[in-house]
Amino acid sequence: MSIGLVWFREDLRIIDNPALYYACNNGGVAAIFIISPTMLKMHDVSQNKIIFMLDGLESLQKSLAKINIHLKIVTVENPENIKKELLEYAKAIQARTLYFNLQYEYNEQKRDDIVKKHFEINGLATKSFHDQCLFEPGTIRTQENKYYQVYTPFKNSCWK
Repeated sequence: MSIGLVWFREDLRIIDNPALYYACNNGGVAAIFIISPTMLKMHDVSQNKIIFMLDGLESLQKSLAKINIHLKIVTVENPENIKKELLEYAKAIQARTLYFNLQYEYNEQKRDDIVKKHFEINGLATKSFHDQCLFEPGTIRTQENKYYQVYTPFKNSCWK
């Protein structure tokens, strides 16, 4: 049986979670969450948001345990070491694929691209999923394939 590794980030839930869903449909599952204090400082994350995240992690850990999925929580000071930590854990549990939901912020997209390349170089797959909003950013465009400048036409296009 193949094992999939689900990398949780801001998606601390088991209900309506595409990465978790697809991982569960493809074999055994393990999960990981990486805390990077440096990234939290870079983004000037408030103490309240950190407390909210830690509460969410505790709840997620309990929810995953009920369905026999272990959540490993790791602290990585240097964000550049995230790729290494993910790969080491994937290899340790003999996972073949890393599953995660997309984040659209600039630093997070760069991090994800680095992780994907690192996994590819080491012979492991990654699968990412749209999750946070109704439409992927940039996919709703005018008939001329340009970005909308006015909200109402954008909204009408979304409704279609």
